[in-house]
Amino acid sequence: SLPDDRWFEDEARHALVGQRTGLTFSLGQAVEARLVEATPRTGGMVFHLMQGVPQRRGRPAGRPVRRGRRAS
Repeated sequence: SLPDDRWFEDEARHALVGQRTGLTFSLGQAVEARLVEATPRTGGMVFHLMQGVPQRRGRPAGRPVRRGRRAS
């Protein structure tokens, strides 16, 4: 289950964004979850997030820092 918040889809970024927290879950983002409930008959499953808390909105994730060359 997602953390307590109201979630909106950001189609351009292929992500879910929390209105209150600003947390963002992006498509393909790795997270660690624990299976807490399974219903074999219907195929339903409930997971809880363990690690991999998403980045807050507005913070670039995984972008390398560009450094200019120093003049000699």
